[in-house]
Amino acid sequence: MTKTSDDIYNKQFHFSSSTPRTSPQSAFPEMYASGSSSKYPPYVSRDSSTGGKVPVHGPRRPVKSTTIFHGDYETATAKFNVSRSELKYYKNICSLATSQYSNDNAVCLGKVRCTFWSLGDSLKPGGFVNPFVMSAYCYSLYIKPTGHPDVSKSHYFFANIGENLLKDDDEANHEVLARAFKRSSKSRPLNHCNNLYFPTCYNNHWFVFVVNIKDNNFVFLDPLHHKDHEFVEYVTEKMVNHFQLHWDKYVRTDMKFDDYNYLYPDMPEQALDSSFDSGIFAMMSLSHWNSPRSVLRHKFDSSDIPTIRVKIANELVFQPTNEGNKTRVIEYEL
Repeated sequence: MTKTSDDIYNKQFHFSSSTPRTSPQSAFPEMYASGSSSKYPPYVSRDSSTGGKVPVHGPRRPVKSTTIFHGDYETATAKFNVSRSELKYYKNICSLATSQYSNDNAVCLGKVRCTFWSLGDSLKPGGFVNPFVMSAYCYSLYIKPTGHPDVSKSHYFFANIGENLLKDDDEANHEVLARAFKRSSKSRPLNHCNNLYFPTCYNNHWFVFVVNIKDNNFVFLDPLHHKDHEFVEYVTEKMVNHFQLHWDKYVRTDMKFDDYNYLYPDMPEQALDSSFDSGIFAMMSLSHWNSPRSVLRHKFDSSDIPTIRVKIANELVFQPTNEGNKTRVIEYEL
């Protein structure tokens, strides 16, 4: 839906015929040597990308749900279907969390790992997502066919990075932050990205801080607190100030962050008595929010959370590149 709305938005505008056009040959003279066998420059996805560039007609405006989503009406959302085998494997994962195999690796994606205890305890009904599982989920987004930063134009930072951004300068782990900013830039320069995602847990509550470079926004995705809540005011000030501090230290590219807007998109509401679900909301935000045109209320609601837990558990364990013990999940008998 978001992609469709973006396409419609972009098609509404066209360059004027009077707009001066730059000849590709004059723009890149060194790429059109007389000895070249092609009149076109070699394609490099990073060079041709729009990542990190403001749209031609300015930053995209936020889309907000109509009042129908705040009333007493029921509206259709994208429901998540679970197969019988997915449900069986989910129950096995939850049971393995307290079994003799609890310390075995359930997920092993490169250097990112979490045990059956970590995965099952986080994703069981009523489980609170721990940072290891959140980081594994971030890495799973990265290794998807469309997840590499040169394709997605996004970086998904591990949970400990957001945690350190919340800390004051004398308390933060500067080695961890330096490594995160510098290594991420090797996959794709951070200033050439559309979005930088920082899932963060504070006071036993998950939210997602997004630096939306393409549209010049600092975005806070929180299903529980409104923008004027003291929690949001606190994390907004801390995250933005400390992000800019470490950006200037490790990236050193002027992005005019002082001119960015603060955006608090409409979110599916998290019930007050289900504080343990905030991590699942954060995971869904990482997957489905990609621009101010995204409307998460159209993607899921709180009633979908139990099913989403089943889906995420299966997706992490049965990732094609997961070297964790999948056989244990398949063969385990309750």
